[in-house]
This record gives sequence, C-alpha cells and structure tokens, in this order.
Amino acid sequence: EAGVDPSDLTSRVHATAPAGRLRFFGEALAALQMLEGGRLAVVEATPEQFAKHGLAGADTEGLVDMPRAIAGVEVVALLSEVEPGKVKVSLRSTGNVTIDHVCARHGGGGHPHAAGVQMRGSREDAKAKILPELVRLLDAHAESAARGSASRARRPCEDSRRERPGRAHPGRRRFAPVRRARRAAAGGLRRRRAR
Repeated sequence: EAGVDPSDLTSRVHATAPAGRLRFFGEALAALQMLEGGRLAVVEATPEQFAKHGLAGADTEGLVDMPRAIAGVEVVALLSEVEPGKVKVSLRSTGNVTIDHVCARHGGGGHPHAAGVQMRGSREDAKAKILPELVRLLDAHAESAARGSASRARRPCEDSRRERPGRAHPGRRRFAPVRRARRAAAGGLRRRRAR
C-alpha cells in the first residue's frame, strides 16, 4: 500500500553491503586464530579497523558466524573493540557446547548457542577472562564424549555375556531330562486315575 516491495527491501538490507564492510571482514578473518586443536576460533576487530572503514559495532553482524563453517570448529569468539576500552564479545557454538552462561557470568546473556556481553578494558583483558572458560568447556565436552565412546565400546562385550534370545540357559539344558521324566510320570499317573 505504501509502495514498498517487502522482498526488495529485505534483499537490500541483507544481500548488500558496503565495500568497506567486506574489506573489514576480510581483514578480521585473515587474522583468524585457531586454538585448542581447531575447536576454538577467535576473531578480533580493532578500533583502528572500525575507524579505517568508517564502521560501527553493528557492522560486525554476521562476522562471528563465518568461522562456524570451518570443519572441527565447535566455538567461535569475536572480540570487537569498537572504541578503546570497550569490547563487545560475541560467542557462537556449533551445537555441542552451551556458551550462554559464560557471557552471563560477565553481565551478558543470550541463548545456549549464541550469546554476547559488553566488557570494559582491552581485548587482551577480555580474552584473558573469556578464553580460559571456553577452553574448560571444550575440554569438559571432550572428556564427556570420550567416556560415552568408551561406554559404547564396552557394551557389545557385556551383551555377549548375557543370555542370547532363543537359546536356553545352560542350567535349563542340564535339568531338562529330569523335567521330562517328571512330566512323563505325572502323565502316567493321570492316565491311571482316569481308568
């Protein structure tokens, strides 16, 4: 009614970006750090980069999601220092690790697999607080997964010791002749009484 095409508007908002923003993404991703054997990806954005490309904190939207496409990555941390002394931390999980409580402990929040928090100080300060917690989470998840694998590996051996369906227990086979004799005797007794 107002002469606005919703699909065209959505396309313009989500499918287009200034050249400076794409260059900014490229610079940030070029300095991508892979930690914990490739399970943790860390991206940083500096105040100089924001100023150089004329961007604001909201222009990092979507950047934190890109490293999730890397095989083996379980958690991504983006530390954006929009201005000196003010760091926005964005966390993403591929689904195996829950990360919202890490941000909640520092005054932020979010969802189990997508969370964020604003922190005072430098990026180094933020990294010193956030990254060790993420490493502990990843280690705990790896230990839990290893225990689960070991438990599944033991199960077939335990199952083989159990009685197989359709096969009589050895004790039952041993006493089968006795049971058959008793049944035969009981049948003979019933026939004599019937006469």
